Amino acid sequence: PRSSGNEEAVALLRQAMVREPDSQLLYEEWRQARWLLTGRQATRSLYQGQPSRALSAAELALRLGRGTPKLLASAVCALEALDRRDEALATHQRLETWLPEYRSLPEIAARKDSSFRALFQGPYLKGGAKAADEPDDEQDSAESDLSPWPIVSAARMRWGDPQTGYSFFARMREGTIQEEDRQILTALLPYLSPAALSLLREPSLAHPDLARQLALQMPARLRMPVWLLALREGEALDRQAYLVALGERPGRGTTRLLLDFLESGQPERSLVRFAAALLARALPGHPPLDPGLAPEARAASIRKLRQMLFPPR
Repeated sequence: PRSSGNEEAVALLRQAMVREPDSQLLYEEWRQARWLLTGRQATRSLYQGQPSRALSAAELALRLGRGTPKLLASAVCALEALDRRDEALATHQRLETWLPEYRSLPEIAARKDSSFRALFQGPYLKGGAKAADEPDDEQDSAESDLSPWPIVSAARMRWGDPQTGYSFFARMREGTIQEEDRQILTALLPYLSPAALSLLREPSLAHPDLARQLALQMPARLRMPVWLLALREGEALDRQAYLVALGERPGRGTTRLLLDFLESGQPERSLVRFAAALLARALPGHPPLDPGLAPEARAASIRKLRQMLFPPR
């Protein structure tokens, strides 16, 4: 269904997710179908003279999935139509750095006289007319260049800057994280797609504050990554972040993880009470677990509850 990317595909996948809330496959199919749909909505809204809607759709599509030349071009033209010239030029600079010959792509060239007209005019053409507020002096022009943005600027990350984003995630996957990468990730958190969050690896998350931020950002339908499971064995604040993340992720998998947590003999009574409250919310109708039980008695009670909930096949 992801190849169609239309309203019907998105609606059908949403219905399927209601029936199978723990399915990672369904979630990824829905995300991809909605990414295709919102990308098309961005181009359509731009053609219909609705730049605000086009920009909103482009932002949503970029948060759901990867950037494409057509999607970034839609963002540039929407920003230009909204008279946000600085942002438009900066976004275009990233697009041109990524793919200098993007105008020759069929999906771009076919719209040169309609939706993407701005890309073939004025300041967006190499060697074309200068912007009205651009100085004539070459030195002043270089000083006003938009490229040297602060490394942690959210604006720099907004459209998935290829040079920064690709090398950044390569380091994350390899576990060769740098100090400035933690700052980049903090700025990126609101814009990361679920797929990007699920790629992160434990060696990249030595900083506990960053790990807690990510634990709270993980969407409920994503499978728990290794780094988040590792918080269960960390310090008290790490374990609390783990439980908070579990509380945002209802389903059978979460119930099993809560049972594991309560059976493992966690020493902090406050965390045991918190986990017991989450378990009671996940199992309405079942008698709540007494958090005052001794670790051995609590583990025995959990084993009985687990056998009742998930009997061996």
